[in-house]
Amino acid sequence: EIDLVIYDRWGGIVFETKDLGVFWNGKNINSGQICSDGVYYYTCLVSEIHLKGLEYRKLGGFVHLLSQDPTR
Repeated sequence: EIDLVIYDRWGGIVFETKDLGVFWNGKNINSGQICSDGVYYYTCLVSEIHLKGLEYRKLGGFVHLLSQDPTR
């Protein structure tokens, strides 16, 4: 299981999912529009199965979103 959230530079949520099969396509989850080029921060809580049972790991980092459209 995962709990992935991607934030813009102002702390607004632009994407979130708990589905392992869903990937961020660069669109804002609320407006459906492509997000601006820039740096986005993500947090992800991952549950892993170990011999001792279920353990949780917190991950976080940055994603650099760059447009492939040269007119943008």
